[in-house]
Amino acid sequence: ITHGASLNDALYIAVEQSDRSTRNRLIMHGANPSKTLCTAVLEDSSARIQPLIEDGADPDIALEFAVSHNKTEWLDILKKHGVQLDGALTVAAVKGHHESLKFLLANGADLNSALLTAACKDDSTGVEALLKNGADCQAALMLAAELGHIGAMNVLIENGASELHAALHVAAQFGHQQCMYLLKANRASPDIALYIAARDGRHEGREALINCGASPNSALNIAARKGEDWCLPYLIKCGASLNDALCLAAGKGEDKQLQLLIDNGANNINEATLKAAAGGAIECLLVLISNGANELNNALYASAANNQPICIRILVNSGADINAALCRAAREGQLACLQRLVRSGADKLGAALCCAAANNRPQCLEFLLDQGEIELNTALPFAARHGSVECLQILLARGADALDAALNEAAMKGHADCLNILTDAGAEAFNDALLSSAMGGHSECLLMMLPDSDKEVINNALYFVASLSDETDEKSRCLRLLSYYDASPDAALCFAARNDDTAGMAVLIDMGADPEAALATAAREGHGKCLEYLLQQGAKECAAALKIATECGHDQCRQILMKQSPQTQTGCTIL
Repeated sequence: ITHGASLNDALYIAVEQSDRSTRNRLIMHGANPSKTLCTAVLEDSSARIQPLIEDGADPDIALEFAVSHNKTEWLDILKKHGVQLDGALTVAAVKGHHESLKFLLANGADLNSALLTAACKDDSTGVEALLKNGADCQAALMLAAELGHIGAMNVLIENGASELHAALHVAAQFGHQQCMYLLKANRASPDIALYIAARDGRHEGREALINCGASPNSALNIAARKGEDWCLPYLIKCGASLNDALCLAAGKGEDKQLQLLIDNGANNINEATLKAAAGGAIECLLVLISNGANELNNALYASAANNQPICIRILVNSGADINAALCRAAREGQLACLQRLVRSGADKLGAALCCAAANNRPQCLEFLLDQGEIELNTALPFAARHGSVECLQILLARGADALDAALNEAAMKGHADCLNILTDAGAEAFNDALLSSAMGGHSECLLMMLPDSDKEVINNALYFVASLSDETDEKSRCLRLLSYYDASPDAALCFAARNDDTAGMAVLIDMGADPEAALATAAREGHGKCLEYLLQQGAKECAAALKIATECGHDQCRQILMKQSPQTQTGCTIL
Protein backbone atom coordinates (compact mmCIF):
# COMPACT_ATOMS: atom_id res chain seq x y z
CA ILE A 1 0.00 0.00 0.00
CA THR A 2 2.84 2.41 0.89
CA HIS A 3 4.33 1.76 -2.57
CA GLY A 4 1.02 2.72 -4.33
CA ALA A 5 -0.84 -0.58 -4.56
CA SER A 6 -4.64 -0.12 -5.15
CA LEU A 7 -6.86 -1.48 -2.41
CA ASN A 8 -9.87 -1.38 -4.75
CA ASP A 9 -8.06 -3.43 -7.43
CA ALA A 10 -7.03 -5.91 -4.76
CA LEU A 11 -10.64 -6.11 -3.55
CA TYR A 12 -11.77 -6.74 -7.13
CA ILE A 13 -9.33 -9.74 -7.34
CA ALA A 14 -10.30 -11.01 -3.87
CA VAL A 15 -14.00 -11.06 -4.92
CA GLU A 16 -13.06 -13.02 -8.03
CA GLN A 17 -11.22 -15.58 -5.86
CA SER A 18 -14.03 -15.63 -3.28
CA ASP A 19 -11.48 -14.84 -0.58
CA ARG A 20 -13.75 -13.47 2.13
CA SER A 21 -10.99 -13.03 4.72
CA THR A 22 -8.84 -10.94 2.39
CA ARG A 23 -11.88 -8.84 1.36
CA ASN A 24 -12.60 -8.00 4.98
CA ARG A 25 -8.96 -7.04 5.64
CA LEU A 26 -8.89 -4.84 2.49
CA ILE A 27 -12.15 -3.07 3.45
CA MET A 28 -10.75 -2.50 6.96
CA HIS A 29 -7.74 -0.79 5.36
CA GLY A 30 -9.97 1.51 3.23
CA ALA A 31 -11.04 -0.36 0.12
CA ASN A 32 -14.34 1.01 -1.27
CA PRO A 33 -16.83 -1.72 -2.32
CA SER A 34 -18.98 0.80 -4.27
CA LYS A 35 -16.05 1.87 -6.45
CA THR A 36 -15.10 -1.74 -6.94
CA LEU A 37 -18.67 -2.49 -8.00
CA CYS A 38 -18.42 0.30 -10.58
CA THR A 39 -15.26 -1.41 -11.89
CA ALA A 40 -17.24 -4.64 -12.17
CA VAL A 41 -19.92 -2.82 -14.16
CA LEU A 42 -17.32 -1.32 -16.46
CA GLU A 43 -15.76 -4.78 -17.08
CA ASP A 44 -19.14 -6.50 -17.34
CA SER A 45 -18.42 -8.76 -14.39
CA SER A 46 -21.90 -9.49 -13.08
CA ALA A 47 -20.65 -12.30 -10.86
CA ARG A 48 -19.05 -9.77 -8.54
CA ILE A 49 -22.30 -7.85 -7.84
CA GLN A 50 -23.71 -9.92 -5.03
CA PRO A 51 -20.44 -10.32 -3.04
CA LEU A 52 -19.69 -6.60 -3.28
CA ILE A 53 -23.21 -5.61 -2.21
CA GLU A 54 -22.77 -8.01 0.73
CA ASP A 55 -19.51 -6.14 1.46
CA GLY A 56 -21.46 -2.80 1.58
CA ALA A 57 -21.38 -1.54 -2.01
CA ASP A 58 -24.16 0.97 -2.86
CA PRO A 59 -26.12 -0.32 -5.89
CA ASP A 60 -27.52 3.20 -6.56
CA ILE A 61 -23.97 4.43 -7.24
CA ALA A 62 -23.42 1.49 -9.56
CA LEU A 63 -26.69 2.18 -11.36
CA GLU A 64 -25.78 5.82 -11.96
CA PHE A 65 -22.33 4.66 -13.11
CA ALA A 66 -23.91 2.17 -15.52
CA VAL A 67 -26.25 4.83 -16.91
CA SER A 68 -23.37 7.29 -17.20
CA HIS A 69 -21.42 4.77 -19.31
CA ASN A 70 -24.54 3.74 -21.20
CA LYS A 71 -24.35 0.16 -19.91
CA THR A 72 -28.02 -0.51 -20.54
CA GLU A 73 -27.64 -4.27 -20.03
CA TRP A 74 -26.72 -3.62 -16.41
CA LEU A 75 -29.86 -1.68 -15.62
CA ASP A 76 -32.08 -4.70 -15.40
CA ILE A 77 -29.45 -6.57 -13.32
CA LEU A 78 -29.07 -3.74 -10.79
CA LYS A 79 -32.83 -3.11 -10.66
CA LYS A 80 -33.22 -6.46 -8.91
CA HIS A 81 -31.15 -5.13 -6.02
CA GLY A 82 -33.71 -2.39 -5.07
CA VAL A 83 -32.01 0.62 -6.56
CA GLN A 84 -33.52 4.15 -6.65
CA LEU A 85 -34.18 4.93 -10.29
CA ASP A 86 -34.77 8.71 -10.03
CA GLY A 87 -31.13 9.65 -9.48
CA ALA A 88 -30.07 7.53 -12.43
CA LEU A 89 -32.82 9.17 -14.48
CA THR A 90 -31.12 12.54 -13.99
CA VAL A 91 -27.78 11.08 -15.12
CA ALA A 92 -29.42 9.57 -18.22
CA ALA A 93 -31.05 12.91 -19.05
CA VAL A 94 -27.78 14.83 -18.63
CA LYS A 95 -25.78 12.34 -20.68
CA GLY A 96 -28.47 12.11 -23.33
CA HIS A 97 -28.60 8.31 -23.09
CA HIS A 98 -32.10 7.84 -24.41
CA GLU A 99 -32.15 4.04 -24.13
CA SER A 100 -31.30 4.23 -20.46
CA LEU A 101 -33.86 7.01 -20.01
CA LYS A 102 -36.52 4.95 -21.72
CA PHE A 103 -35.72 1.88 -19.59
CA LEU A 104 -35.81 3.83 -16.34
CA LEU A 105 -39.14 5.51 -17.15
CA ALA A 106 -40.63 2.21 -18.18
CA ASN A 107 -39.55 0.72 -14.86
CA GLY A 108 -41.13 3.38 -12.64
CA ALA A 109 -38.69 6.26 -12.54
CA ASP A 110 -40.51 9.59 -12.16
CA LEU A 111 -39.28 12.62 -14.09
CA ASN A 112 -40.76 15.03 -11.59
CA SER A 113 -39.25 13.21 -8.62
CA ALA A 114 -35.91 13.22 -10.40
CA LEU A 115 -36.31 16.92 -11.04
CA LEU A 116 -36.95 17.55 -7.34
CA THR A 117 -33.87 15.54 -6.47
CA ALA A 118 -31.76 17.49 -8.94
CA ALA A 119 -33.14 20.75 -7.60
CA CYS A 120 -32.31 19.73 -4.04
CA LYS A 121 -28.74 19.04 -5.08
CA ASP A 122 -28.57 22.40 -6.87
CA ASP A 123 -27.78 20.40 -10.01
CA SER A 124 -28.55 22.99 -12.68
CA THR A 125 -27.39 20.76 -15.52
CA GLY A 126 -29.60 17.90 -14.35
CA VAL A 127 -32.59 20.18 -13.91
CA GLU A 128 -32.22 21.52 -17.43
CA ALA A 129 -31.88 18.03 -18.93
CA LEU A 130 -34.95 16.69 -17.09
CA LEU A 131 -37.04 19.67 -18.13
CA LYS A 132 -36.12 19.04 -21.74
CA ASN A 133 -37.40 15.51 -21.31
CA GLY A 134 -40.80 16.64 -20.03
CA ALA A 135 -40.46 17.15 -16.26
CA ASP A 136 -42.81 19.65 -14.59
CA CYS A 137 -40.82 22.46 -13.01
CA GLN A 138 -43.42 23.96 -10.65
CA ALA A 139 -43.07 21.53 -7.76
CA ALA A 140 -39.29 21.59 -8.15
CA LEU A 141 -39.31 25.38 -7.99
CA MET A 142 -41.13 25.28 -4.66
CA LEU A 143 -38.62 22.82 -3.24
CA ALA A 144 -35.67 24.79 -4.57
CA ALA A 145 -37.14 27.93 -2.93
CA GLU A 146 -37.61 26.06 0.33
CA LEU A 147 -34.02 24.78 0.35
CA GLY A 148 -32.47 27.95 -1.04
CA HIS A 149 -30.98 26.29 -4.14
CA ILE A 150 -30.56 29.40 -6.25
CA GLY A 151 -28.79 27.74 -9.21
CA ALA A 152 -31.56 25.18 -9.75
CA MET A 153 -34.13 27.91 -9.25
CA ASN A 154 -32.55 30.03 -11.96
CA VAL A 155 -32.67 27.12 -14.41
CA LEU A 156 -36.29 26.37 -13.52
CA ILE A 157 -37.25 30.00 -14.11
CA GLU A 158 -35.39 30.08 -17.42
CA ASN A 159 -37.27 26.94 -18.43
CA GLY A 160 -40.72 28.33 -17.78
CA ALA A 161 -41.54 27.97 -14.09
CA SER A 162 -44.41 30.35 -13.54
CA GLU A 163 -45.53 30.15 -9.91
CA LEU A 164 -42.98 32.76 -8.94
CA HIS A 165 -45.17 34.60 -6.42
CA ALA A 166 -45.75 31.44 -4.40
CA ALA A 167 -42.07 30.57 -4.62
CA LEU A 168 -41.22 34.03 -3.31
CA HIS A 169 -43.48 33.39 -0.33
CA VAL A 170 -41.73 30.04 0.30
CA ALA A 171 -38.25 31.59 0.00
CA ALA A 172 -39.25 34.31 2.47
CA GLN A 173 -40.73 31.74 4.80
CA PHE A 174 -37.40 29.93 4.99
CA GLY A 175 -35.28 33.07 5.00
CA HIS A 176 -33.49 32.63 1.66
CA GLN A 177 -32.84 36.25 0.78
CA GLN A 178 -30.84 35.66 -2.41
CA CYS A 179 -33.63 33.48 -3.78
CA MET A 180 -36.11 36.25 -2.96
CA TYR A 181 -34.09 38.81 -4.90
CA LEU A 182 -33.78 36.42 -7.84
CA LEU A 183 -37.53 35.87 -7.91
CA LYS A 184 -38.30 39.57 -7.57
CA ALA A 185 -35.88 40.33 -10.42
CA ASN A 186 -37.93 37.89 -12.50
CA ARG A 187 -41.15 39.80 -11.72
CA ALA A 188 -42.39 37.84 -8.77
CA SER A 189 -44.67 40.17 -6.83
CA PRO A 190 -43.91 40.66 -3.12
CA ASP A 191 -47.49 41.93 -2.76
CA ILE A 192 -48.97 38.68 -4.06
CA ALA A 193 -46.50 36.66 -1.98
CA LEU A 194 -47.65 38.51 1.14
CA TYR A 195 -51.26 37.85 0.20
CA ILE A 196 -50.45 34.12 -0.15
CA ALA A 197 -48.88 34.18 3.31
CA ALA A 198 -52.03 35.82 4.68
CA ARG A 199 -54.29 33.39 2.85
CA ASP A 200 -52.42 30.39 4.23
CA GLY A 201 -52.04 31.93 7.69
CA ARG A 202 -48.25 31.65 7.64
CA HIS A 203 -46.48 34.21 9.78
CA GLU A 204 -42.93 33.13 8.95
CA GLY A 205 -41.31 35.37 6.40
CA ARG A 206 -43.82 38.22 6.37
CA GLU A 207 -41.23 40.70 7.65
CA ALA A 208 -38.82 39.50 4.97
CA LEU A 209 -41.48 40.09 2.32
CA ILE A 210 -42.19 43.61 3.59
CA ASN A 211 -38.45 44.32 3.57
CA CYS A 212 -38.41 43.01 0.00
CA GLY A 213 -40.99 45.63 -0.98
CA ALA A 214 -44.34 44.02 -0.27
CA SER A 215 -47.13 46.51 0.35
CA PRO A 216 -49.59 45.34 3.01
CA ASN A 217 -52.21 47.62 1.44
CA SER A 218 -51.81 46.01 -1.98
CA ALA A 219 -51.96 42.54 -0.43
CA LEU A 220 -55.09 43.58 1.44
CA ASN A 221 -56.55 44.75 -1.83
CA ILE A 222 -55.89 41.38 -3.44
CA ALA A 223 -57.52 39.56 -0.54
CA ALA A 224 -60.55 41.85 -0.65
CA ARG A 225 -60.84 41.40 -4.42
CA LYS A 226 -61.04 37.65 -3.90
CA GLY A 227 -63.55 38.05 -1.06
CA GLU A 228 -61.19 36.41 1.44
CA ASP A 229 -62.03 38.48 4.49
CA TRP A 230 -60.20 36.09 6.85
CA CYS A 231 -56.95 37.53 5.46
CA LEU A 232 -57.75 41.07 6.60
CA PRO A 233 -56.75 40.83 10.31
CA TYR A 234 -53.43 39.23 9.31
CA LEU A 235 -52.66 42.02 6.84
CA ILE A 236 -53.78 44.78 9.21
CA LYS A 237 -51.22 43.44 11.69
CA CYS A 238 -48.66 43.82 8.90
CA GLY A 239 -49.56 47.52 8.68
CA ALA A 240 -52.28 47.49 6.04
CA SER A 241 -54.91 50.22 6.17
CA LEU A 242 -58.51 49.37 5.32
CA ASN A 243 -59.05 52.97 4.27
CA ASP A 244 -56.06 52.99 1.93
CA ALA A 245 -57.24 49.70 0.44
CA LEU A 246 -60.71 51.19 -0.04
CA CYS A 247 -59.30 54.10 -2.03
CA LEU A 248 -57.07 51.81 -4.04
CA ALA A 249 -60.00 49.54 -4.88
CA ALA A 250 -62.20 52.50 -5.84
CA GLY A 251 -59.50 53.93 -8.06
CA LYS A 252 -59.10 50.59 -9.86
CA GLY A 253 -62.84 50.08 -10.24
CA GLU A 254 -62.91 46.92 -8.13
CA ASP A 255 -66.44 47.26 -6.80
CA LYS A 256 -66.81 43.76 -5.35
CA GLN A 257 -64.20 44.33 -2.71
CA LEU A 258 -65.51 47.76 -1.65
CA GLN A 259 -68.44 46.39 0.32
CA LEU A 260 -66.21 43.81 2.00
CA LEU A 261 -63.79 46.52 3.11
CA ILE A 262 -66.61 48.77 4.33
CA ASP A 263 -68.20 45.88 6.23
CA ASN A 264 -64.85 45.29 7.93
CA GLY A 265 -64.45 48.88 9.09
CA ALA A 266 -63.18 51.04 6.20
CA ASN A 267 -64.80 54.45 6.62
CA ASN A 268 -63.16 57.01 4.33
CA ILE A 269 -66.12 56.77 1.98
CA ASN A 270 -65.80 60.29 0.62
CA GLU A 271 -62.15 59.99 -0.38
CA ALA A 272 -62.87 56.69 -2.11
CA THR A 273 -65.84 58.32 -3.87
CA LEU A 274 -63.48 60.96 -5.23
CA LYS A 275 -61.20 58.22 -6.63
CA ALA A 276 -64.10 56.33 -8.18
CA ALA A 277 -65.57 59.48 -9.74
CA ALA A 278 -62.23 60.56 -11.21
CA GLY A 279 -61.59 57.11 -12.64
CA GLY A 280 -65.09 56.59 -14.04
CA ALA A 281 -65.67 53.54 -11.83
CA ILE A 282 -69.46 53.57 -12.10
CA GLU A 283 -70.23 50.48 -10.03
CA CYS A 284 -67.84 51.60 -7.31
CA LEU A 285 -69.45 55.03 -7.28
CA LEU A 286 -72.90 53.50 -6.79
CA VAL A 287 -71.66 51.27 -3.96
CA LEU A 288 -70.06 54.22 -2.18
CA ILE A 289 -73.09 56.49 -2.56
CA SER A 290 -75.29 53.73 -1.16
CA ASN A 291 -72.93 53.52 1.82
CA GLY A 292 -73.33 57.17 2.76
CA ALA A 293 -70.91 59.22 0.63
CA ASN A 294 -71.92 62.84 1.20
CA GLU A 295 -69.16 65.04 -0.26
CA LEU A 296 -70.62 64.66 -3.70
CA ASN A 297 -69.72 68.13 -4.97
CA ASN A 298 -65.99 67.32 -4.91
CA ALA A 299 -66.67 64.00 -6.61
CA LEU A 300 -68.74 65.77 -9.27
CA TYR A 301 -65.89 68.16 -9.97
CA ALA A 302 -63.46 65.22 -10.25
CA SER A 303 -65.81 63.50 -12.72
CA ALA A 304 -66.06 66.61 -14.87
CA ALA A 305 -62.31 67.25 -14.72
CA ASN A 306 -61.65 63.70 -15.92
CA ASN A 307 -64.42 63.61 -18.57
CA GLN A 308 -66.67 61.03 -16.92
CA PRO A 309 -70.16 62.00 -18.18
CA ILE A 310 -71.98 58.99 -16.69
CA CYS A 311 -70.50 59.68 -13.28
CA ILE A 312 -71.54 63.33 -13.61
CA ARG A 313 -75.12 62.25 -14.24
CA ILE A 314 -75.12 59.79 -11.34
CA LEU A 315 -73.76 62.38 -8.91
CA VAL A 316 -76.17 65.12 -10.01
CA ASN A 317 -79.06 62.68 -9.62
CA SER A 318 -77.73 61.82 -6.15
CA GLY A 319 -77.83 65.45 -5.02
CA ALA A 320 -74.47 66.92 -6.00
CA ASP A 321 -74.57 70.67 -6.71
CA ILE A 322 -73.49 71.06 -10.30
CA ASN A 323 -73.23 74.84 -9.95
CA ALA A 324 -70.82 74.53 -7.01
CA ALA A 325 -68.63 72.40 -9.25
CA LEU A 326 -69.03 74.99 -12.01
CA CYS A 327 -67.72 77.76 -9.73
CA ARG A 328 -64.78 75.62 -8.69
CA ALA A 329 -63.87 74.90 -12.31
CA ALA A 330 -64.00 78.63 -13.08
CA ARG A 331 -61.97 79.44 -9.98
CA GLU A 332 -59.27 76.91 -10.87
CA GLY A 333 -59.22 77.78 -14.57
CA GLN A 334 -60.29 74.32 -15.74
CA LEU A 335 -61.84 75.30 -19.06
CA ALA A 336 -62.60 71.76 -20.30
CA CYS A 337 -64.21 70.89 -16.98
CA LEU A 338 -66.23 74.12 -17.11
CA GLN A 339 -67.47 73.30 -20.61
CA ARG A 340 -68.54 69.79 -19.60
CA LEU A 341 -70.48 71.10 -16.61
CA VAL A 342 -72.30 73.68 -18.73
CA ARG A 343 -73.19 70.93 -21.21
CA SER A 344 -74.44 68.83 -18.29
CA GLY A 345 -76.88 71.51 -17.16
CA ALA A 346 -75.03 73.95 -14.89
CA ASP A 347 -76.79 77.32 -15.14
CA LYS A 348 -75.39 79.66 -12.45
CA LEU A 349 -73.13 81.31 -14.97
CA GLY A 350 -73.03 84.67 -13.17
CA ALA A 351 -71.52 83.17 -10.02
CA ALA A 352 -68.99 81.25 -12.12
CA LEU A 353 -68.16 84.47 -14.00
CA CYS A 354 -67.31 86.19 -10.70
CA CYS A 355 -65.08 83.25 -9.72
CA ALA A 356 -63.26 83.40 -13.05
CA ALA A 357 -62.84 87.18 -12.75
CA ALA A 358 -61.57 86.98 -9.17
CA ASN A 359 -58.93 84.40 -10.08
CA ASN A 360 -57.91 85.94 -13.42
CA ARG A 361 -59.06 83.04 -15.60
CA PRO A 362 -59.53 84.84 -18.94
CA GLN A 363 -60.30 81.73 -21.01
CA CYS A 364 -63.02 80.60 -18.62
CA LEU A 365 -64.34 84.18 -18.45
CA GLU A 366 -64.66 84.47 -22.24
CA PHE A 367 -66.32 81.05 -22.51
CA LEU A 368 -68.95 82.06 -19.93
CA LEU A 369 -69.51 85.42 -21.60
CA ASP A 370 -70.11 83.61 -24.89
CA GLN A 371 -72.98 81.61 -23.39
CA GLY A 372 -75.48 84.47 -23.83
CA GLU A 373 -77.01 87.10 -21.58
CA ILE A 374 -74.97 87.41 -18.39
CA GLU A 375 -74.50 90.24 -15.86
CA LEU A 376 -71.08 91.83 -16.37
CA ASN A 377 -71.13 94.50 -13.67
CA THR A 378 -71.22 92.01 -10.79
CA ALA A 379 -67.98 90.45 -11.98
CA LEU A 380 -66.13 93.74 -12.62
CA PRO A 381 -65.48 94.62 -8.93
CA PHE A 382 -64.28 91.04 -8.33
CA ALA A 383 -61.68 91.42 -11.06
CA ALA A 384 -60.58 94.80 -9.68
CA ARG A 385 -60.46 93.59 -6.06
CA HIS A 386 -58.19 90.66 -6.95
CA GLY A 387 -55.99 92.50 -9.45
CA SER A 388 -57.14 90.35 -12.37
CA VAL A 389 -55.96 92.71 -15.09
CA GLU A 390 -56.76 90.49 -18.09
CA CYS A 391 -60.26 89.75 -16.90
CA LEU A 392 -60.85 93.42 -16.03
CA GLN A 393 -59.93 94.43 -19.58
CA ILE A 394 -62.15 91.73 -21.11
CA LEU A 395 -65.15 92.79 -19.02
CA LEU A 396 -64.66 96.46 -19.90
CA ALA A 397 -64.34 95.57 -23.57
CA ARG A 398 -67.59 93.60 -23.34
CA GLY A 399 -69.43 96.62 -21.88
CA ALA A 400 -69.18 96.40 -18.08
CA ASP A 401 -69.65 99.89 -16.61
CA ALA A 402 -69.69 99.53 -12.79
CA LEU A 403 -66.53 101.60 -12.82
CA ASP A 404 -66.78 103.38 -9.49
CA ALA A 405 -67.47 100.22 -7.47
CA ALA A 406 -64.54 98.53 -9.21
CA LEU A 407 -62.31 101.58 -8.60
CA ASN A 408 -63.06 101.40 -4.88
CA GLU A 409 -62.25 97.67 -4.73
CA ALA A 410 -58.97 98.09 -6.60
CA ALA A 411 -57.93 100.93 -4.29
CA MET A 412 -58.79 98.92 -1.17
CA LYS A 413 -56.44 96.13 -2.24
CA GLY A 414 -53.72 98.35 -3.67
CA HIS A 415 -53.97 97.29 -7.34
CA ALA A 416 -52.57 100.41 -9.00
CA ASP A 417 -52.58 98.82 -12.47
CA CYS A 418 -56.32 98.20 -12.18
CA LEU A 419 -56.84 101.80 -10.96
CA ASN A 420 -55.11 103.09 -14.10
CA ILE A 421 -57.31 100.96 -16.36
CA LEU A 422 -60.50 102.04 -14.59
CA THR A 423 -59.68 105.77 -14.53
CA ASP A 424 -58.82 105.57 -18.24
CA ALA A 425 -62.24 103.95 -18.75
CA GLY A 426 -63.96 106.88 -16.98
CA ALA A 427 -64.18 105.99 -13.28
CA GLU A 428 -64.59 109.15 -11.13
CA ALA A 429 -65.23 108.05 -7.52
CA PHE A 430 -61.89 109.49 -6.39
CA ASN A 431 -62.98 110.37 -2.86
CA ASP A 432 -64.18 106.85 -2.03
CA ALA A 433 -61.13 105.34 -3.68
CA LEU A 434 -58.86 107.68 -1.67
CA LEU A 435 -60.42 106.53 1.59
CA SER A 436 -60.14 102.88 0.52
CA SER A 437 -56.46 103.40 -0.36
CA ALA A 438 -55.91 104.99 3.04
CA MET A 439 -57.66 102.14 4.88
CA GLY A 440 -55.45 99.66 3.09
CA GLY A 441 -52.31 101.75 3.50
CA HIS A 442 -51.47 101.74 -0.23
CA SER A 443 -49.30 104.74 -1.01
CA GLU A 444 -49.19 104.28 -4.79
CA CYS A 445 -52.97 104.19 -5.04
CA LEU A 446 -53.24 107.09 -2.59
CA LEU A 447 -50.96 109.21 -4.77
CA MET A 448 -53.12 108.48 -7.84
CA MET A 449 -56.34 109.59 -6.08
CA LEU A 450 -55.09 112.64 -4.11
CA PRO A 451 -55.07 115.25 -6.93
CA ASP A 452 -58.81 114.79 -7.60
CA SER A 453 -60.06 114.32 -4.00
CA ASP A 454 -61.83 116.82 -1.73
CA LYS A 455 -60.05 118.50 1.20
CA GLU A 456 -62.35 117.01 3.86
CA VAL A 457 -61.87 113.54 2.42
CA ILE A 458 -58.10 114.03 2.49
CA ASN A 459 -58.35 114.90 6.19
CA ASN A 460 -60.40 111.76 6.83
CA ALA A 461 -57.84 109.75 4.87
CA LEU A 462 -55.15 111.05 7.20
CA TYR A 463 -57.06 109.58 10.14
CA PHE A 464 -57.48 106.19 8.40
CA VAL A 465 -53.76 105.96 7.74
CA ALA A 466 -52.94 107.07 11.29
CA SER A 467 -55.23 104.36 12.68
CA LEU A 468 -53.42 101.52 10.85
CA SER A 469 -52.03 99.18 13.49
CA ASP A 470 -48.73 98.19 11.84
CA GLU A 471 -45.87 100.68 11.75
CA THR A 472 -44.53 100.07 8.24
CA ASP A 473 -42.62 102.03 5.63
CA GLU A 474 -45.78 102.04 3.53
CA LYS A 475 -47.73 103.72 6.34
CA SER A 476 -45.00 106.35 6.70
CA ARG A 477 -45.09 107.05 2.96
CA CYS A 478 -48.87 107.51 3.11
CA LEU A 479 -48.60 109.97 6.00
CA ARG A 480 -45.96 112.01 4.16
CA LEU A 481 -48.11 112.13 1.01
CA LEU A 482 -51.17 113.35 2.90
CA SER A 483 -49.12 115.99 4.70
CA TYR A 484 -47.79 117.16 1.34
CA TYR A 485 -51.40 117.65 0.21
CA ASP A 486 -52.07 119.74 3.35
CA ALA A 487 -54.11 117.20 5.24
CA SER A 488 -55.09 118.74 8.59
CA PRO A 489 -53.97 116.76 11.65
CA ASP A 490 -56.53 118.66 13.76
CA ALA A 491 -59.41 117.70 11.47
CA ALA A 492 -58.17 114.13 11.38
CA LEU A 493 -57.95 114.16 15.19
CA CYS A 494 -61.64 115.09 15.40
CA PHE A 495 -62.43 112.16 13.12
CA ALA A 496 -60.38 109.87 15.40
CA ALA A 497 -62.27 111.18 18.46
CA ARG A 498 -65.57 110.53 16.69
CA ASN A 499 -64.44 106.89 16.23
CA ASP A 500 -63.17 106.56 19.82
CA ASP A 501 -59.71 105.66 18.46
CA THR A 502 -57.00 106.66 20.93
CA ALA A 503 -54.28 104.80 18.98
CA GLY A 504 -55.00 106.92 15.88
CA MET A 505 -55.16 110.04 18.04
CA ALA A 506 -51.67 109.31 19.39
CA VAL A 507 -50.22 109.20 15.86
CA LEU A 508 -51.96 112.44 14.89
CA ILE A 509 -50.85 114.30 18.04
CA ASP A 510 -47.29 113.18 17.26
CA MET A 511 -47.79 114.76 13.83
CA GLY A 512 -48.74 118.07 15.50
CA ALA A 513 -52.50 117.87 16.05
CA ASP A 514 -53.77 120.07 18.90
CA PRO A 515 -55.55 117.99 21.60
CA GLU A 516 -57.91 120.96 22.18
CA ALA A 517 -59.28 120.53 18.64
CA ALA A 518 -60.99 117.22 19.35
CA LEU A 519 -62.14 117.81 22.93
CA ALA A 520 -65.62 118.99 21.94
CA THR A 521 -66.03 116.12 19.45
CA ALA A 522 -65.17 113.51 22.09
CA ALA A 523 -67.64 115.14 24.53
CA ARG A 524 -70.41 115.21 21.89
CA GLU A 525 -69.90 111.51 21.08
CA GLY A 526 -69.72 110.53 24.76
CA HIS A 527 -66.28 108.97 24.46
CA GLY A 528 -64.87 109.27 27.98
CA LYS A 529 -61.71 107.35 27.15
CA CYS A 530 -60.84 109.82 24.40
CA LEU A 531 -61.58 112.78 26.71
CA GLU A 532 -59.20 111.45 29.35
CA TYR A 533 -56.51 110.85 26.72
CA LEU A 534 -56.88 114.37 25.27
CA LEU A 535 -56.71 115.90 28.75
CA GLN A 536 -53.58 113.85 29.48
CA GLN A 537 -52.08 115.20 26.24
CA GLY A 538 -52.53 118.80 27.41
CA ALA A 539 -56.08 119.89 26.47
CA LYS A 540 -57.21 122.53 29.01
CA GLU A 541 -60.10 124.56 27.64
CA CYS A 542 -62.92 122.36 28.99
CA ALA A 543 -65.83 124.77 29.33
CA ALA A 544 -67.25 124.30 25.85
CA ALA A 545 -66.75 120.56 26.02
CA LEU A 546 -68.45 120.43 29.45
CA LYS A 547 -71.44 122.35 28.15
CA ILE A 548 -71.74 119.94 25.20
CA ALA A 549 -71.41 116.85 27.41
CA THR A 550 -74.09 118.20 29.77
CA GLU A 551 -76.48 119.09 26.94
CA CYS A 552 -76.00 115.64 25.38
CA GLY A 553 -76.54 113.87 28.72
CA HIS A 554 -73.12 112.20 28.82
CA ASP A 555 -72.66 112.04 32.62
CA GLN A 556 -69.34 110.17 32.51
CA CYS A 557 -67.82 112.79 30.23
CA ARG A 558 -69.25 115.60 32.41
CA GLN A 559 -67.64 114.10 35.53
CA ILE A 560 -64.26 113.77 33.75
CA LEU A 561 -64.35 117.37 32.63
CA MET A 562 -65.53 118.67 36.04
CA LYS A 563 -62.54 117.03 37.74
CA GLN A 564 -60.22 118.85 35.38
CA SER A 565 -60.75 122.39 36.75
CA PRO A 566 -62.58 124.08 39.69
CA GLN A 567 -63.51 126.93 37.38
CA THR A 568 -65.23 124.46 35.10
CA GLN A 569 -67.06 123.04 38.10
CA THR A 570 -68.51 126.51 38.99
CA GLY A 571 -69.62 126.97 35.45
CA CYS A 572 -71.36 123.63 35.55
CA THR A 573 -73.29 124.65 38.73
CA ILE A 574 -74.59 127.78 36.97
CA LEU A 575 -75.64 125.62 34.00
